[in-house]
Amino acid sequence: MPHFPQYELIAERRLELIRDKGFEPGDKLPPERALAERFRVSRNCIREALRSLTESGIIRSRRGDGTYFEGPDIAKASEHIGKAVNRHKQRISEIFELRHMLEPQIAGLAAKRIGAEDLQKLKAMVCDQHRAVLAGEDESGIDDQFHRILAEAVGNRAVLEVLDAVHELLCDTRSAPLRDRERGLASVQGHHSIIEALEHGDSEGARKAMENHLSRIEQTVMK
Repeated sequence: MPHFPQYELIAERRLELIRDKGFEPGDKLPPERALAERFRVSRNCIREALRSLTESGIIRSRRGDGTYFEGPDIAKASEHIGKAVNRHKQRISEIFELRHMLEPQIAGLAAKRIGAEDLQKLKAMVCDQHRAVLAGEDESGIDDQFHRILAEAVGNRAVLEVLDAVHELLCDTRSAPLRDRERGLASVQGHHSIIEALEHGDSEGARKAMENHLSRIEQTVMK
């Protein structure tokens, strides 16, 4: 399965939705929340796709009322979608840079503080994630929860507050359109390496394992 940048994918699907449903100029389109659920991505991603289609004149947003179909100019739309793709690539790169700043340090602290119960939870989650990958199911929620439990194991409320504040942002690097079997298996392998370091209380090993994990996932997403 090829990798598609989220904004390009959602914008293209939005065009398909317009064509398939036979919308006429002036028709109201589904709201952001419904689209986010339909395409299993964050609302930030939907907003960026909508912005590109608004710029191209395909849709028009009416404040407090919703989004309306104006009538497509496909050539113009492609130009704006291309711009959105470039913005998306830069955004994803920047989010991974943020993750590199935060998560290796979290893993290093967790190696010193994690308890047996949380360690068992992580092991069970990786098994569930592996089964989901092999079955071709979306395991992004398991991935997200793995990193959350790891952060909770640090026992620092300020760390959790920071992660809560940027959670939706971080999810842009975990959402379904950026996932395939290759990434899923790489994620499982990375999580196993992190757990191994945690079991030995190896703070530096956990930090490096997380750094390597993020680097490999970033490569599969950005290639």
